[in-house]
Amino acid sequence: MRIRNASLSSWDEGPVWLLLWALENPALPAFVHSAKLSGLMKTPMAREFSAGGVVLRKMRGSWFLAVIEPHMERPKKPTKSRGPCLKAAPAIVALPKGTIDKGEEPQQTALREVTEETGVRTELVCKLVDIKYFYVRNWGDRARVFKIVSFYLLLYRSGRLGDIAPEMRIEVQRAFWLPLKDAPSVLSYTGERAVANSAIEYLKAHSELRTHATNTAH
Repeated sequence: MRIRNASLSSWDEGPVWLLLWALENPALPAFVHSAKLSGLMKTPMAREFSAGGVVLRKMRGSWFLAVIEPHMERPKKPTKSRGPCLKAAPAIVALPKGTIDKGEEPQQTALREVTEETGVRTELVCKLVDIKYFYVRNWGDRARVFKIVSFYLLLYRSGRLGDIAPEMRIEVQRAFWLPLKDAPSVLSYTGERAVANSAIEYLKAHSELRTHATNTAH
């Protein structure tokens, strides 16, 4: 993991979502695009490219997905409240991913990031899907960023989930196996829920993958 945007919930939801909506609706009258988006399109926008892994493992006859709970920024001081105690924010559940290093192919990044963030070693099956989104950095220059994350379908081969280097524990709170069928409702980010659905559809269309997966009891 090289750069981790703290949370997609930190997006500047007004202008960013307007930009996404307009770009996905090219049939809108031209004056709508020019009037509402001219300022946004002139704003300098950085680009980031990352890759991640959809790690599947067959256990007890069912498919499981490797997911992580990244450490998120917390307030330095507790928020005071006169009312009932507030519940802690729900944990973020995400797919392992990270920035593509210079000279590295996206699939190499996916394999590396999976090992670094989860501790397991995997075998590449294929590229699954790209997800694209905008966000606003909550550090440094606070620039608007257009980001592409390429996800690759991987099969578990060896290693123990959560067996990661001490320095990675600063970024990854824990890793665990999630039933694949639950992933579209449990993953925190909309784009990654769509990635999980793509993996489910891929398995339906490629039953031969069952013969390549190691079916383990735990």
